[in-house]
Amino acid sequence: MTQAKLIPNLEAMAREHTERAINRVQGLIDDPDPKIALAAAKEIFDRGHGKPTQAIVTIPARKEVQAILSAMTDEQLMERIDAATPVAQLDYEEAELDPLLR
Repeated sequence: MTQAKLIPNLEAMAREHTERAINRVQGLIDDPDPKIALAAAKEIFDRGHGKPTQAIVTIPARKEVQAILSAMTDEQLMERIDAATPVAQLDYEEAELDPLLR
């Protein structure tokens, strides 16, 4: 059997046990061990409401831009963010560049 055919069958088989699995996790919420109860509650939240979003931080590929951003203070960075200044418009001359990033 090819992998393409196996996966839908596997998913269908797993779905047949969904109600039983949810009932089991619900029962674990009242477990006297707080770690087990918390893990069960987390699973219920994640399934019912979705996992919390996570921030993704990207690092510029160009070393010049990395150097400019690393040389800026938090206040300067927030000013740029608030002003929505595109990276292409950053002034390379105004930043004291980190020699390791040149």
